[in-house]
Amino acid sequence: NLKEEVRNMSDAAEAFPFIAIEAHVPTAVASPCGPFRTYLEYNYSMMKCNVDLNHALNISFSLSDAKGQRPKGVSTWRFNFLFDPQKDFFAQEFLEKMYSRERLDSHRYEGIKCEDFGELLL
Repeated sequence: NLKEEVRNMSDAAEAFPFIAIEAHVPTAVASPCGPFRTYLEYNYSMMKCNVDLNHALNISFSLSDAKGQRPKGVSTWRFNFLFDPQKDFFAQEFLEKMYSRERLDSHRYEGIKCEDFGELLL
């Protein structure tokens, strides 16, 4: 029902154009190497390195209007992405803390491909 839910969310966004987004991403898995002139440059490199290596486990969208009113019925959508611990980068302690084995299996076998999700959002 991915297409249907993205369509429902898109329809609701017409009247409720304010969107809060939450994404769960495996924590830092790598640190950049090299000389950095500033701590800000190091932080940027750290974030970029990990964004390039990781992808979100899930992303949630909550809709409202300018007054904070939310649509009747469904106002928040969560999309769980494909994640395979045997192929994807992750920090072991993050997954052990945040996700049960059953929940990880659902991401592995029932998760949405990021590419498919991205195409539907366009």
